[in-house]
Amino acid sequence: MERTRILYAILNREGVLRKGMGILHVAPEAGLGRRLKSLAGRYVPADRDVSRFASLFPETRRIDLCDFDVAEFGSFDLILHMHVLSHLPCDPAHVLAKLVAMLSPAGVMYFSVPIRRDAYTLDDPTYTLKPEERKRRFGHEDHWRMFGDRDVERLLGERLPERLEIADLSAYYGAEEISRLGVPQAVTRLNGDTIFRVRKRSQGISGKG
Repeated sequence: MERTRILYAILNREGVLRKGMGILHVAPEAGLGRRLKSLAGRYVPADRDVSRFASLFPETRRIDLCDFDVAEFGSFDLILHMHVLSHLPCDPAHVLAKLVAMLSPAGVMYFSVPIRRDAYTLDDPTYTLKPEERKRRFGHEDHWRMFGDRDVERLLGERLPERLEIADLSAYYGAEEISRLGVPQAVTRLNGDTIFRVRKRSQGISGKG
């Protein structure tokens, strides 16, 4: 997927990836997961439904992001999750805060969410809607919300003591390079391929630009 290619390109240019690091990869994408697993000293693929990844990553650990114990998983240098928060029947800002608590002192988290243009976030605060109604409202029967570009940054960052940032592909790659990556030019700053970044603490990015 485009967002996965964007993420991997950013990880490389920001100098995040290194041998022996600890990585938590929620709902792991196959191609990206295989590359990260070969690099990491500790690679933990995780999902609420481990059966989905039985053939690709049989070591996948079960994690319910709405109710998990931070201490059970330990700390990680890198945490990744792409289009996961829209599937959770709980407060995504609370989930992000708990995931940040799992980062090592110099750790970083990258993630993306589906985003509608020119819209406010729409969700089901009671978490009682039937699948057919969720599909009508949020675009997928397994979604509990659809984020909107008018308030997504505020909603995602409201419980983070660290600053929510956008990892901009164009800061590291020119237009021709981006085209070779198979990524179309973004029409808007905030969209479903936007990569958000949260660093555990203020630190420099060692990417080439």
